[in-house]
Amino acid sequence: MGMAPKNGGNPQDRLRDAMNERVSGDAPAQAWPALPLEEWAETYHTLHMWLQMVGKIRLQQTAKQNHWWNSALYVTSRGLTTSLMPYGNDGFEIQLDFVDHRLNILTSDRVGSTMKLAAKSVRAFYRELMAALDGCGISVAMNTKPQEVADRFRSNRTISMPPTILSTPTGSGAYLSRRSSCWTCSEPGL
Repeated sequence: MGMAPKNGGNPQDRLRDAMNERVSGDAPAQAWPALPLEEWAETYHTLHMWLQMVGKIRLQQTAKQNHWWNSALYVTSRGLTTSLMPYGNDGFEIQLDFVDHRLNILTSDRVGSTMKLAAKSVRAFYRELMAALDGCGISVAMNTKPQEVADRFRSNRTISMPPTILSTPTGSGAYLSRRSSCWTCSEPGL
């Protein structure tokens, strides 16, 4: 027979006990996988650009706030979300599900689209995202230049995406370099 819960089995008390164990350091040592930056730096840069695109869509669709707080993405139990954004008389939301490796576009009128988060160039992600939005009847415009990034980016370099971030085999990703000025540019030699 198992040990009785500390507080008699009340669900609220069990939740509080579990939270206290996490805070006190009694949680399992392997609660989070190791993510040494040098092993996934290129994925980090790619994901940064993908998230910047989604943030720019949120920035464009929401009322301006000081310090650009209207561009923030919100943490969910599965990844990140824009939360509901107005569009005409309706609204839409973009969810990045890092558990199922999907970007979901949900609209208030029940139209939606899903795209796989897999190894692909930043340029390919941009094109796929714009096509998915267009398929939902959503037209957005954004500045396609990466913002506040030390290096300008090359948008079609091939990299691999580690399984700890996006569970995909190696493929094209998108670390960018100083040579390109936007996500949609087609520069010779890139």
